[in-house]
Amino acid sequence: MSSFTKFYTAAFIAVAMLGTACSDTSNTNEKPKDSAITEAYGDEPEFVTLSADEQKKLNTFFSSFAEINFDGFKRNEVSDAQLASFGVYHNQINNAKLFEKAADNSIKIKKEYVEKSAEKYFNRVPKVHASAPGIDFKDGYYNIPESSGEAFLFAQVLEVQDFGKGEFAATVQLFTAGSGWTGDRNANPESWAKDDDAPQLTQTVQAMYSKIGDRPVLLEYVKQ
Repeated sequence: MSSFTKFYTAAFIAVAMLGTACSDTSNTNEKPKDSAITEAYGDEPEFVTLSADEQKKLNTFFSSFAEINFDGFKRNEVSDAQLASFGVYHNQINNAKLFEKAADNSIKIKKEYVEKSAEKYFNRVPKVHASAPGIDFKDGYYNIPESSGEAFLFAQVLEVQDFGKGEFAATVQLFTAGSGWTGDRNANPESWAKDDDAPQLTQTVQAMYSKIGDRPVLLEYVKQ
């Protein structure tokens, strides 16, 4: 989507202050013999074989966190500041029309829109609306500087394991590409080798998620 070519520098810095693959058809990386997720949770999960469509949907889901350099959190420990920060910067990148002009070269978004995004991705909303690093909350609005940058961040899911009871673990790779890169972010990383501004693997995340219908909901996001 075109939003990935406009990453906001203010978002990258502010979210960082709060704490920063694939199916048979899209990634040839082999599953590790000793999964870090299995070691962390101590259960015996089943590896999930993803269809190309399932792979793409999960890549898009986790890219929503990668593109704003979302800070990690352990299960049941996501903070109100993190929920608000995600809601603000996710909408700045993907729903810029929801923002209004504010004073001093800043823009603002209603708290209701922030809650809606938090509810969609985390199945919870901030209990208390307040200012956070890089974000000023006032009169029902979150205010941020109107600034932009050039980085292009996205995610690919390397493996998924089913732990039962509707919970899944994912090993997620985070990539950063130059602003001029126009390749397929769902393709096998080997296919990018000769691209200009080719994506570089920058980090790995161990995540847990559940589902509401077919929609994934983030439970844990631990950067390695």
